[in-house]
Amino acid sequence: IGILYLDSKPSAHKYLRIILQHNLIKVFAPDGGIDTTIPKFGLVKIADIGTAGGLWLEELATALEKVPTKDGTTREFDGFDISDNFFPKTPPASFRFIKQNILTPFPKEFHGRYDFIHLRLLLAALKKEQIPTAVQNVIQLLAPGGYIQWDEWDATANSFVPENEAIQSAWHDNMAFLDRSGFAVDIPVYIKRAFQDQGLNNVMSAQYKSMKDAETAARSRPLIKLWTRSAWNVMMPFIHARTDDGKERSSEEAKRIVDEKLRELENYLEGGGQQSIGMIATIGQKGITN
Repeated sequence: IGILYLDSKPSAHKYLRIILQHNLIKVFAPDGGIDTTIPKFGLVKIADIGTAGGLWLEELATALEKVPTKDGTTREFDGFDISDNFFPKTPPASFRFIKQNILTPFPKEFHGRYDFIHLRLLLAALKKEQIPTAVQNVIQLLAPGGYIQWDEWDATANSFVPENEAIQSAWHDNMAFLDRSGFAVDIPVYIKRAFQDQGLNNVMSAQYKSMKDAETAARSRPLIKLWTRSAWNVMMPFIHARTDDGKERSSEEAKRIVDEKLRELENYLEGGGQQSIGMIATIGQKGITN
């Protein structure tokens, strides 16, 4: 959780993790990454916030190829991110990529423009108190009647199969670290409240699970194994750099603890253990007269 933002230095390894995470989510999320409650034919101008390299935009564009627009208008896809490190060098003609901080008001040219706005996995990018500001800035971009969907990990759906005390303890350390750092472990609750406070209509939540059925679980299994390894390798050094009361550990002590945790994880995974994960999509619609 949050590995892409805590590990903020751009690198080929980081982008490979982005691709891995995206491909894992594709296994259990709806087709095109858009919830089934949102009517696709009305989506012409689309934005993705926190887009990285635009993988989600590309996937949605492909899924929408078989869905005509109401009047035959060509769809437009805009990706926003605080960093342009992973923006495509030569994007398709209908794609644009714009550098933008979600906590700063967007330029007026984008206000009221989009039929659909998507956000995903900003848990470790936004502190609890920043979420209302982010929502306010993004909602300004919605056209009247436009939809917004914000996908985040569902901490309540996380489990380990079979159960393992050492692995559960390490997961608890992860959650406690995020909470101490000011992030909202239960971020879907904050998002839903912010949507409602901003006056969005039809606010709802949809849950997607990696083990929702036997077929999905089987398809998820190899990707989750890789993703769990990757996430823990990034997170553990952050988590154990300090004690629970904030005292800095020596590099030797921190490394010893991290190596032990990673060794326990590896033994668990090699023994057939698996992490079960879930996501919550929070969805809302701007009123026609907003």
